[in-house]
Parts: sequence; structure tokens; C-alpha cells
Amino acid sequence: MNKDLVISRYKNPKNFGVIKDSLVGESVNYSCGDEIKVSIKQTDGEVKECKFNGTGCSICIASTDLLLDSIKNKKTNEVLNLPNSYIFNLIGMESESARWRCATLGLEAVKSALHSVK
Repeated sequence: MNKDLVISRYKNPKNFGVIKDSLVGESVNYSCGDEIKVSIKQTDGEVKECKFNGTGCSICIASTDLLLDSIKNKKTNEVLNLPNSYIFNLIGMESESARWRCATLGLEAVKSALHSVK
């Protein structure tokens, strides 16, 4: 895992906040208490703006922040089809890690938000 990247994005997330009048998705990891809520604005089937808020461990916050950076200007269908391995590659995490759920919570919330328009 890229620990420096994770700590940096945990301490200073670039996409923390709320977007008014947006699609909203939430995800909770009941085993540890991490909670993420994302807000997304899309235009013509593309993600144009995205933010998140919530509480979580460093892996959860950092992976969500990096994910939101990476999906801006992507087609909604492309984002909906992202596998968990996409997140693992973003943060340099092994897929067999015990913390896989922490890493993928943001992706789950993003997909929840985008499914809300279908």
C-alpha cells in the first residue's frame, strides 16, 4: 500500500464537501463504523462534479478522495462498471487485504448515487 499517499489524502482530502441539488449515495461499514456519503452532479451521462463527507479510517477517506478525482469527466456507465480492483490499484493495496471493505466503501456510495437516476 502507498502509505504516504493514503496519509496525505486522509489528512487533506481534496474532494471533501457537499454539492447541493445532486445525486446522493451512502455506504456504511457496520463492522468498523465507517460512513461515507457522496454527492455527484452529472451532465449528459458524465460525472462533472463530486464531493464526499462522512467519517472513516485513513484507507476509507483516502480511497474515496482518490476515486472521486479519478471519475470526474468519466461516463456514468463506465463508473458503474468499475471493479473493486480499480480502488486497490489507486492506493496500491492488495486485494486480499483484510481492509478491502474500507477501501471500497466510496465506490459503493458512488454506484448507489448513480443508480438513483435509473
